Amino acid sequence: MAVRVAVVRKRGYAEGIFDGFGVFSGWFPRIQRQGLAVVISILVWGGAMIGFGVAGGFAHGQTGALLWIALAFLAIGGAADMVSVYVRETLIQLYSFSKSYAIPGHRLGSVIAAPALIEQIAKILDCVQICPPRAAQAAIAWAVAETRLWREGVRDMINRRIGMFSDVVAAAPGWSISAIGTYFAYVRHPLHGASEAVAERLAREAGLVALPGSFFGPDQEAHLRFAFANADEALLPGVAERLRAAG
Repeated sequence: MAVRVAVVRKRGYAEGIFDGFGVFSGWFPRIQRQGLAVVISILVWGGAMIGFGVAGGFAHGQTGALLWIALAFLAIGGAADMVSVYVRETLIQLYSFSKSYAIPGHRLGSVIAAPALIEQIAKILDCVQICPPRAAQAAIAWAVAETRLWREGVRDMINRRIGMFSDVVAAAPGWSISAIGTYFAYVRHPLHGASEAVAERLAREAGLVALPGSFFGPDQEAHLRFAFANADEALLPGVAERLRAAG
């Protein structure tokens, strides 16, 4: 059975089920920071509605420049709302119960996305695995409530280490964080040469182990990936000096 994959990676941008919309077929699929785009569109919509209300109030229902300004604000608000709706349809949230609840070996997760995309994902899952193992689902059903305090403690610890590692990189001139998540940080380095050679040099000379950016795709030679989630917090501040020495 042939299954159409709804979203693919092409030219570095997310494209797929929404690309057929004529007005959205140009630059909209090239938006890479969808969350920021949603926030901006909401702010533009709010500002436009305020402008519409103020201009409309001063117009007192009479025709004239203020009325046209009010209508212009209304049009801007409508456009911003359309952008927000479109971008929200392209947002995908992936969640791993296996990692969040420390259940090794049992792969269980969730996807939150637009209904049209969920429908396509369900087709693929139906061909691969109709239903995840019941044992893992039963364990998760119990753990959602019973491990809440433990998960809050882990979340606080990870957030603290994210802050610490961010400070470490900020203290090393030439180094910067391009992306950071729960376990890993994707860091731009100032060193010359291929990322594999840079990673080897960092391990040999500075005692820091990182994965080369080339492991994650083309044109990534200027990056390294660091894992900090299991790092000893007492040792993290010393990483800054090692980075400075290497750079």
